Amino acid sequence: MEEYLVEIDWTRVGKSDCVDGLTEENDYGLYEIAGYHPVFGDDSLLYIGMTQDQTFSERFMQHKSWLKDEWDITVYVGRIRSIDGKDSQDFHGNLWRSVVEDAEALLIYFHAPPYNSRSISEFPEPTHNLRIINLGDCGDLYPEVSHRAVRPKDGGKRPE
Repeated sequence: MEEYLVEIDWTRVGKSDCVDGLTEENDYGLYEIAGYHPVFGDDSLLYIGMTQDQTFSERFMQHKSWLKDEWDITVYVGRIRSIDGKDSQDFHGNLWRSVVEDAEALLIYFHAPPYNSRSISEFPEPTHNLRIINLGDCGDLYPEVSHRAVRPKDGGKRPE
């Protein structure tokens, strides 16, 4: 399976209500929510998500019910800058969608945020092998993650 190099440009937006203005045509991609956790402490990574068919602002409206009970929430948004060195705007079709889905699953698997429930203990079968480079202000995310480091379900060889 071919590996794609994916660069994600992260921006610290601030408080969750700051996301309300993210309604432009490029306001899609990945996001992370950091805040207080009773075990991990202040400014801990709590949740990683994605949005494809709705803007960051529209997606965050769906989180309002639980975010209102959280302390000191900080939101980071990640826009895919490039896929294999090509501008991501050239990929707003099925490839872009599947890369965003695989990137979300890979980031969740590696970081295990406590509020995520899927992709934590077992990595779903990816559509693509990815190597993700996190650029900009990405909070507590690792600078680089890759499918090559994911343990195979069957104990076999890692992807080449």
